[in-house]
Amino acid sequence: MASYLGTTDEKAVDEVIDKASTIGYTRVIRRSIRRDALKTPEGKAGVEHYINKLLPLLDKINSLDF
Repeated sequence: MASYLGTTDEKAVDEVIDKASTIGYTRVIRRSIRRDALKTPEGKAGVEHYINKLLPLLDKINSLDF
């Protein structure tokens, strides 16, 4: 990832990874809900899993600008 971004700054790389993860987790949650995932125990568990991964990231980022 560092070579792709053209930096060796670990903090900058981690920020991009956190922002990309936030977008990805949000999309997975939204798609799962739209496909009626909340109607099954497995679907609910999957949505809850990604929400639990998303919440700590929301405390770390201020914007989604790269």
